Amino acid sequence: MSRPPIFALFLALAAASAGLCRARADAARNEAAVNAGELGDATQGIDKGEFKGAHAELEALAADPPELPGEIDLAASDRPAAIREFQSERALNPLQAAVYERLGDAYFRNRDYELARQSFDRALLLDQSSTGPCILLGKVLMKEQNSLMAVGYPQRAERMDPANYVTHYLLGQAYHATGRAEEANREFQTSERMRFGEASSPGPLR
Repeated sequence: MSRPPIFALFLALAAASAGLCRARADAARNEAAVNAGELGDATQGIDKGEFKGAHAELEALAADPPELPGEIDLAASDRPAAIREFQSERALNPLQAAVYERLGDAYFRNRDYELARQSFDRALLLDQSSTGPCILLGKVLMKEQNSLMAVGYPQRAERMDPANYVTHYLLGQAYHATGRAEEANREFQTSERMRFGEASSPGPLR
C-alpha cells in the first residue's frame, strides 16, 4: 500500500528537524563539557561547574527537544537512567553510530571508562567521518592516564573539523600531559580564540 505524498513530506520534515535538534544539542554539550571542566582532573563530591554545565544543557534541550530519549536524563545528571535509555535504543538500532556515542558519553560521565571506550570504538567503526567519537575517545584515554595514545584521536578530529574549539582544547591537554608545552600553548590559544574571539588571551595552564 503506497503512502500519500503528504505523509512522505511529513517524514522528510521530521527527519530534518531531528537532525537539527541533534546538532544543536551537540553544540550545547560541547559548551557544557568545557564549562564543567570535564577535561580536567576529576573532582570529589558535587561541583558548581557541573551544575552550571548541566543547567546549560537542560536549557538547550528544553528549547530543542533531543532525538534520543536518554538525552534529558543525561542533561539532568541521572546517568543510570540515561544508560538504560541508550541501551534500549541500542537494542532497537544496533547500527546507529549516534546511539553508541551517546551511550559512551553516559558511561564516561559515570566513570565507566572501559565501557565508554568500547562504545566510542563502535561508534567510530560505524561512522568513520564523525568527530564526536574521536574527541570522546581522547577524553577517555586522558582519564586513563594514556596521554601518548590520547593525542592521536583529537589530531584526527582536528583534521576532519579544524574549527571545533573543544578539539583544540583537548589536543592542548594531551600535548601538555606529554610534555609538549609549546604545542599545548598553541592549541589552548587556538581554542580560546575560537571560543571567545581574537581579543581574548588564554589563561594559565593547570
